[in-house]
Amino acid sequence: MATKEHNLSAKYQRSLTKWQRLWRCNSGSAWAGKFLSATIITPDMVGKRVAVFVGTEVKTDDQKLNTDQGNFKKLIVDMGGIHREVRDDTTVESKTF
Repeated sequence: MATKEHNLSAKYQRSLTKWQRLWRCNSGSAWAGKFLSATIITPDMVGKRVAVFVGTEVKTDDQKLNTDQGNFKKLIVDMGGIHREVRDDTTVESKTF
């Protein structure tokens, strides 16, 4: 990871709230778990805390998602998760999901 991207990623990580966790996953093609289907929030779950998967890509300047990253973004969103791209200091500070 280039220095600029590393610094942006570190700043983003420091901006997270106490309820957010960030695990860094370097590029790779290994499978590390089992597939889980999307969870449906039912009426008895209302008012309870539930985990939401958020995928974040840190990109600098004019970098773009590659094909695999775009496919992963689609998978996250299709499964009910959230995907965001952190591109600059403004995005990091907004914490908008």
